[in-house]
Amino acid sequence: MDIGFNNMKNDTKKTNNCNENGKNFVTGDTHGTYDIKKIHKWYNKALKKYNFDEDKKNNLFILGDWGALWHEKHEPHKFKKDLELQLKYAKKKYQLFVIPGNHENYNLINQLPIVEKFGGKMRKLTPYSPYNPDKYYGDIYLLERGEIYTINGQKILALGGALSQDRSLRTLNVDYWEEELWSIQEEYNCLDNLDKHNWNVDIVLSHTCPSFVGNYYLHKLHGNNFNIFGKNNGKTKEPTSVFFEHLIKEGLEFKEWHFGHWHDDFLFSFSKDEINKLILNDKDFHENKNFAFAEIKTNEHIYKFQCHYLKAPHLIN
Repeated sequence: MDIGFNNMKNDTKKTNNCNENGKNFVTGDTHGTYDIKKIHKWYNKALKKYNFDEDKKNNLFILGDWGALWHEKHEPHKFKKDLELQLKYAKKKYQLFVIPGNHENYNLINQLPIVEKFGGKMRKLTPYSPYNPDKYYGDIYLLERGEIYTINGQKILALGGALSQDRSLRTLNVDYWEEELWSIQEEYNCLDNLDKHNWNVDIVLSHTCPSFVGNYYLHKLHGNNFNIFGKNNGKTKEPTSVFFEHLIKEGLEFKEWHFGHWHDDFLFSFSKDEINKLILNDKDFHENKNFAFAEIKTNEHIYKFQCHYLKAPHLIN
């Protein structure tokens, strides 16, 4: 089915081949053009600071709710606007990778071809200009759930998806899709890939976070007004967050976990013992107001969880 972009051209064109001299950056939800200013401001400064060039050695990862692949051809004006936005990304001197979130058009995403790149599977989007359809501007890659890639020397686990909390206000297969949630097959694929890598990666990139991270954030935000021991909070107990927590319980090792979805910018650093207490919902641990994670000094490995939204893209290497 023709959905408005070129999937067959330019297989012989030069693309990002994991040059070890490049940098990896992450940023939060962009929602089409609504939250894109942070990228424009960062890009103008980064061009010179990090020597961005046509080889696209540097990479930008958007952590879900990209919103530039949303409208279909039966909405021609909006479809054209999406195509224009895709072209703007493709023309930049960085390689764009997207971790699909929940507010994505999975009907369109699932029509993109799957390619093998950087050690894992990903979907390739090759936008074109309707005014010059034969000209190649570049590719955009959407990372598949549970795949592990080596990009600019970093081993990266991609974990997209999340449950839309506003489903009751949306229409199935119009502005939300069941594919926003993981399938059993995707979960098994993730576990198989982790087995191949001994459950050890450098970076985890996802749209939402494990349940215990969300619980801790909400408790810090709302204090005792948020009761994690009462009625389940929809955003932390939905299947995606629960599965991510399961991965940690099973022994997933990493240095940094970056995610979006929560429309805020924050960073938590936990030791393994602290994570275990959070997973167990240790009440005293949650309610100890004098406990400051950032001030803990320990020889243990520290796991960083960082949420991104409005701040400029963040360098992760």
